[in-house]
Amino acid sequence: MVFPAFNSAANRKLGEHTSARNDLREALKLDPMNSTVKKELTSLKMEVEKQKKAQKVSMQKAFSKGALLYDDKEEENKQKQKEEALKKRQAEEAQTKRKAEWEDECVKRMAKGEPALSFEEYEKLRKDAEEKKKEEEKERRKKAREAARRTEEEENNDSDDELTEAELAQLRGYKKTSDGRVTSYFTREQSKEEILLAAERNAPQKIGSPNGSTPTPVVPSSDGGKGRASAWNQAGTWEEKDATDWCRERLKLRLKETKVESGSLIGVVTEVKDIRGDASVVVVSGKKRYIFDFHGKVIYDIRDRDADEVIASGCLKLPDICSTHHEELDVLVEGWKQSPSRDALAAEECRVSLVSELRESVKLWVKDFNNTY
Repeated sequence: MVFPAFNSAANRKLGEHTSARNDLREALKLDPMNSTVKKELTSLKMEVEKQKKAQKVSMQKAFSKGALLYDDKEEENKQKQKEEALKKRQAEEAQTKRKAEWEDECVKRMAKGEPALSFEEYEKLRKDAEEKKKEEEKERRKKAREAARRTEEEENNDSDDELTEAELAQLRGYKKTSDGRVTSYFTREQSKEEILLAAERNAPQKIGSPNGSTPTPVVPSSDGGKGRASAWNQAGTWEEKDATDWCRERLKLRLKETKVESGSLIGVVTEVKDIRGDASVVVVSGKKRYIFDFHGKVIYDIRDRDADEVIASGCLKLPDICSTHHEELDVLVEGWKQSPSRDALAAEECRVSLVSELRESVKLWVKDFNNTY
C-alpha cells in the first residue's frame, strides 16, 4: 500500500505525470479511505490541467498569424502615439504664443490709431514674412554658390596668353600683381587702406591753431574708445581688432551655463566641445561692426530633479553661429547617446526646451561681445 504512493512522488518529480497518476490510483485501490493519497491525486490533476493550458497558449502564439510581430507593432504604435501627442502639444503651445504676440500687436496698432487685425490676418502676414525671409535666404545662398562657381571657372579657364598661378610659381623670383603685371618677387604692393593712410599723412597740415596757442593733445574719451577709431586713425577709414580668443572663451562659458527645467526633469549642458571660428571688431567711418563666425557642439544630460539621476543624454550641434543670422540659430539634434530609461515623452520635451535655451544663451553672448568691445 505504501510503495505505489512513493513511486507516484518519484514519477511526479521526474515529470512522468501519467505514471504518477497510475500509481496513486493503485494506492487508492489498496486503501480507498487514505485522504493523503486522494489529495495528492487531486493536486496532480490540477498540475496536469495547468500544464495543458500553458502549452495550448504557447502553440496559439507560435502558429497564429502575425503573432511574432505583434509585440514590435504594439511598441511602434505606442511610440507613434507619443510622438503625435508631443507634436500636438508643441503646436498648441506655438499657437498660444502667437496669439499672445497678436494681442500685443493689436494693442500697439490701436495705440497708434491704426485698426486692429484679426488673428487670421495676423497669421497670413506672419506666414508671408516667413516665406519672404526664406526666399531671400535661398536667393542669397544661390548667389553665393554662383559666385563661387564663377570664381572657380575663372581660375580654371585662364587663357593661354596669360600666366596661371601655377606657372608663375614656377618662375623663380617673379610674381603677378593685382592689376595683372608680372614683376619682381620683392616688389611690395600696398593695400587700399595703406594707400588711403599714406594720402592722409602726406596731405598739407596746419601746424598751429588760429590764435597761435599750443595745440591740445588728443585725450582718450571716457568711454574707453568704444565706437571710435584709434588715436593713429582719427580719419576713421578702417580699423580691425581681433577678438577671437575672448569671444571663444566667453561663448564656451555662456553655453556651459545653459540649464532648463521641464516638469520633474532638468536639462543641463555638461560639456562644450570643438568651438572653432574667429571674431573681430571693425571700425569703418567711425561706426562699429561686430563680425563673428563660430561652430561647435555641446553634450547634455536629462536628469530627474528629485532623484538626481541621469535618465538620458545626447549631443547638439551648432553649425553656424554667425553675425549675419544669429537671431535664428540653427541647432542640429542628433540621436540619443543614452536613450531615456523612462518618461521618453517628458525627456523629449525637456530636450526641446534646452534647444530654445541654447539660442537665448547665444543671444546673451552677443550682448556681452557688444558691451565689452
